[in-house]
Order: sequence, then C-alpha cells, then structure tokens
Amino acid sequence: LLTCQPYTRIQPPAILNKSFMRLVSVDIPKGGLVVHLPGSPFPYLREHSSTYQAVLLDPPWPGCNGTLPPFEVSDLLKIPFSKLLRSGGFASIWIPKALVASLMKVMHSQTRFWYCEHITWIRTDLAHRWIFEDYPNGFRTCKRMLMVFRRDGRHDIRHQRNPDVVIDFIKGPQSDGREEKPEYVQYVIETLIPEPEGREEGDVRLLEVWGNPDQRWERRGWRRLVVEGKGKGAATFVRPTLQTIL
Repeated sequence: LLTCQPYTRIQPPAILNKSFMRLVSVDIPKGGLVVHLPGSPFPYLREHSSTYQAVLLDPPWPGCNGTLPPFEVSDLLKIPFSKLLRSGGFASIWIPKALVASLMKVMHSQTRFWYCEHITWIRTDLAHRWIFEDYPNGFRTCKRMLMVFRRDGRHDIRHQRNPDVVIDFIKGPQSDGREEKPEYVQYVIETLIPEPEGREEGDVRLLEVWGNPDQRWERRGWRRLVVEGKGKGAATFVRPTLQTIL
C-alpha cells in the first residue's frame, strides 16, 4: 500500500530574495585571454593574423547611452570576417530586433557568409515580467536577437543540442553603459562546433568583440576584446588566474 506524505506548497514572492537561493561555488578553468583596446576594435581586428572557429560580437548599438561610440549596421563592413574566420566558421552578432532586416542585407554582402541560426533572449525583470521597448518605426519588442552566420565551407552544425530561446532577467548596465548579455550563449556557441579545437590552456579559437568589461573570469578557449570608451594607449593583455565565483 502506497501512501502520500502531506506537504505544504510555498508560493515564492514576486521578487525572489536570498532565502530562496542556494549559493554554489564554481571553479572556472583558466586559459582565457583578455585584450583591452582604447576607442575601437577595428585596428586590432585588421592587424590580427589569427583565425577563429567562431566570433561573437556585442556592438554598442545606437540608444545604449554608454561610454562607447555608437555602432551602426554599416560598420560591420569594417570587420574583416573572412580574415578572422576559417572556412565553416561562425559569426554571431547581438542586435535589437528592429535592426535584423538591415543586418541581413549587410551580411549578405559579405562574401560567402550565410544565415544559419538565431538565439532569442527574452528580457524580464526580477519578477519575471517581460520588459517591452517601443521603437520609432513601430516595433515593440522584449527581445534581443543573436544572429548566427556561417562562412561557406564544410562544417557540421549541431544546434539541436541546446534551446534557442533564453528567458533571463536584466542584470543592469555594465560599466560602459551596455546591458549585460546572458553568459549562456557562449556555451551555445561552443556546442555549435562538434569538436572545438584549441581548448587546451593558452590556446584560443573563439573570439568575443566588445566583451563585458566587468566579467571577472574567462572561459577556456576564448579571447575577449574589451573596448574602452576613454583614454588612449596600446592594447593591454591580461591572462586571468583560476578564481572561485561566489
């Protein structure tokens, strides 16, 4: 004879407090690389000779009201994707929904690049309510889109291993004024590549441009370019050490 134990249903509050959380200690593997660039990433990208399996871009689009100069869709033509990406490599670009059509036209002009996937971030507040924005052209959206393009060439893609919709709350602006994007997308990009190369310590094959300046740790195999809105000088390289995030 099976009996059910009585239980009490606890309704969480509208905004969760720390009593509903359990802190987890996470050991982050070292091996990432940070590059601090003054003003603009374009000179570094033009002069850089490495090729990558994937490039992730989070440009400062107009309206972010940050410390970085605004980035227009046409500025994508200044990025040498064909030089940065090997055959079959992926270019992933964060963009507001209202600019997706313009982005598709510009990327179509890039030789041998094709749209293959997109990941949607549905932005919510701490009470899990969707946050909407109204655009002058009539769009109203709560989404940010990560558009994924692939350079022509033989390369398997296994996006079915991950969901393509992320529902996450806004964590507040970064120190450069831009909104912080979910870190989950980096994991998704890694699993787009069935057998990513260069995952050993000190070897990077994944590039992030306009990376989060406040991020305290680096994913193994990534090079993160942090663009500084003020000040001038040569690029500064920082190799982080193993940390525990609490």
